[in-house]
Amino acid sequence: MVDEFMPILQSQTMEELGAHVGSFCREAGYQTYMYSVVSSGSAGETAFSHIISNCPAWQDVYAERRYANIDPILAHARTSSLPLRWERAMYSSGEQRCLEADARRFGLVHGLSLPVRGHRGDIGVLSVASDGSEGIPAHDLGQTAKLSLLCAYIEEKVTMIARETKGQGTTRMAMSHRQLKVGTAGAA
Repeated sequence: MVDEFMPILQSQTMEELGAHVGSFCREAGYQTYMYSVVSSGSAGETAFSHIISNCPAWQDVYAERRYANIDPILAHARTSSLPLRWERAMYSSGEQRCLEADARRFGLVHGLSLPVRGHRGDIGVLSVASDGSEGIPAHDLGQTAKLSLLCAYIEEKVTMIARETKGQGTTRMAMSHRQLKVGTAGAA
């Protein structure tokens, strides 16, 4: 194991994990991160769960507009294990251009997405993004390799947390931030 990533594996909660991931991403020049799990859903829909993120407002818009079904990043992740640097050309349809425009409004302008295959056949995707206000992050080999390794460590820790909490009513988060807020408010 790489010592630099030990804080990821030592995280006790998803919140603590998110704080460590955020720190790594900021060091790499990205203000925003999202780690999600993708799997095939029914009726050709994409089953998609946000696991950790520091941009819950974007998660809400993404879920509400069902962008998982048209997102070229998720399409790439289902067919490749290679990192994907975000480029305008990958948003080819009108719906995809709307997705890109919405993402830009949330500061998700310059980004990189890194897929990883999980233990249960799920696909984890770490997406990191910058609004460009502090310059465009370097997409060099060393930085991309470090973020790919970070993605693998996140997947490992998420799996560990899911195993530890199995049977305690807590598993992978399968609801959007808004759904969680509504569920919490309804339980109160």
